[in-house]
Amino acid sequence: MIRRYLGLLAVLTAVRLLARLIAMAAGAALVVAAAPVSLVAAYAVAHAWIAGWPPRRLYRAALWCLPMVAVWAALTASAARSWWQLAAAPYLAWLAMWHLAAAGAVVPAALTIAPVATPLGLAVGALAWSRRIYAMHTGTGGLSPSAPAAFDRRQWQHQVRSARARIAAPGAVPLLSRGGAVVAGAVIRVVGHPASPLAAIPYQRLRSHQVVIGTTGTGKPRVQVWHY
Repeated sequence: MIRRYLGLLAVLTAVRLLARLIAMAAGAALVVAAAPVSLVAAYAVAHAWIAGWPPRRLYRAALWCLPMVAVWAALTASAARSWWQLAAAPYLAWLAMWHLAAAGAVVPAALTIAPVATPLGLAVGALAWSRRIYAMHTGTGGLSPSAPAAFDRRQWQHQVRSARARIAAPGAVPLLSRGGAVVAGAVIRVVGHPASPLAAIPYQRLRSHQVVIGTTGTGKPRVQVWHY
């Protein structure tokens, strides 16, 4: 009886291992088959991690690609002879990309698949990056219990570097916003409010409140304001 039970456990373990191997092989095959989308998604995630971007910036970049997709769709529709050819245009572009790449024409292959792969890759990268951030915020990701804290610390450093680069860029930080608010500098991180690259203070707040502005570590909590 014990031998049968152990044999059943061994069979179940082998089946689970085989199922995982099949899933990993299918995922790897999908990544290779969709190589342009995979490359764009990997670049998007890496850039968002280095620059400290939130996932919404990748989604916004994908939306900015829609005019390119619209032009490509219009040109494809004008050259297509039937609705079937128009519906199969992404697949045909994917096949043409592989044929050109096999012939050594890397640049034409990239240009052929770019209108389809770029917005889709950015969207996939945004999904992957949002899943990574969600896993770290909930403590379900990482190899150790301290991984979420280390991830947040690295993200803060990346966001500080991006804010400093934004300030250093000539003309990137105006004195006044479009609504007449006083621009104080670049935003490092936003919690519970709409994200904005610049911190702007309305002029009415400056007249009725004391505003203390400074970078991290400059002693803002120790500033004392005296009213007369």
